[in-house]
Amino acid sequence: MGKRKVPQRRTTAKRRKKVIAVPEPIPDLINNLNDDCLGRIFKYLSIAERLMMDRVCKRWRDVSHLSWEDTKFLNFTTSVQKSTDLYRLPSELRTNRVIGRILKKCGHYLRRLRLGYPCQFDILQIVEKHCDNLIRLEVNFYDRKDCVKYFPRIEKLKYYQMGALRFFPREALQVLPSESLTEIHLWTYTTDTLGYALGSLPRIASTTFENLRNLSAISLHGFDLKPDVMDVICQKTNLQYLSLKCSRLRAGLSCLTQLKPLRSLDLTAVEGINDLFLGELADNCKNLGHLNLTLCCGVTDRGITSLRNLPLLQQLVLNHVDSVTDAPLSALHTLKKLECLLCKRVKDEGIVTLMKNAISLEYLNVVFSGVTRRVLDEAHKISHKTDNFGLVLIINDHSQAPEGHYEYPCLAVNFTERTHVYLEFSISR
Repeated sequence: MGKRKVPQRRTTAKRRKKVIAVPEPIPDLINNLNDDCLGRIFKYLSIAERLMMDRVCKRWRDVSHLSWEDTKFLNFTTSVQKSTDLYRLPSELRTNRVIGRILKKCGHYLRRLRLGYPCQFDILQIVEKHCDNLIRLEVNFYDRKDCVKYFPRIEKLKYYQMGALRFFPREALQVLPSESLTEIHLWTYTTDTLGYALGSLPRIASTTFENLRNLSAISLHGFDLKPDVMDVICQKTNLQYLSLKCSRLRAGLSCLTQLKPLRSLDLTAVEGINDLFLGELADNCKNLGHLNLTLCCGVTDRGITSLRNLPLLQQLVLNHVDSVTDAPLSALHTLKKLECLLCKRVKDEGIVTLMKNAISLEYLNVVFSGVTRRVLDEAHKISHKTDNFGLVLIINDHSQAPEGHYEYPCLAVNFTERTHVYLEFSISR
């Protein structure tokens, strides 16, 4: 006989069913917003993040253009402080191609643009096509043989700066708008003061400057300027700012005295500047408020004395002018700013008199001059006697520095450049 099968016990309990909780869908709030709100949110993103909007979805790509509406100024140049828009991009995006993409997206809204390394000349084609509302363009590139075909024509442009070219092609000037442009600033990367040949302007330069009828500011740095160019410039009746730093004037300097409306003149390292010229300048250009004579070694006390005839002169720069002493400086009572860097013959007496008589004096640079600690002492005394007296005084000798604020409570001492070992004192009440 076989074994008897034991019957299985039947379970009476109901089997428990596993209940799987289905998460509730998270509402897509951001896409419930209308296009204007979504675009406003995108404005808070960085430039690099805004470039990624195209990859998310079609709607975001269509709306992303609204995020550039407030972009009025971009600076894609290198700087020591690394504070430009170039450094807000990841290193892998700091290329000519990516910057071109950015300009295509926001160019219509831009009013100011600065371009330099790593940008290349061909990016100017994008500028011409997409940046039609620019009023200020600053471009600093280096020479390239094929650069002539890239210069943009922008009809609304008011401010134009082009630098780092040795020879300026005619195309760089032909594209300039004759009616809207009010400022033009050109400079070369080589100058005669460094022992290199000066840059040159194209033959059409005189015609170009003649056609630019509304110019109020001109900078030409490091050029060999022919007589026809200077003749046209000196006929500009609206010209208020002129900088000829490190340039050579073949026609001489006398034509500059015809610029009666001139308010600012920079003649740094220009050959031929002497006392006779300064006398004529002071007799004719009564509106002059800023004058830079750095490295003008032909200037003496006689020429500086003639500057007393300039009633509006507020800023005078005499750096590296060895023959000037402090004697004529004491009479320039209208000055707000004076720089005498490396003027060894500038001593205490005239500087102290100037501080007493020039009630508007705000900035005084006497680094590596002939002044002593007496200038500090007198400045401290004046600050106690005169209400609303404020002065930034820059010197270089540690022996001139106060030992502590208890000695000069009105002096705030700061090291501005340790390599040159000079101190900056802010004196105020």
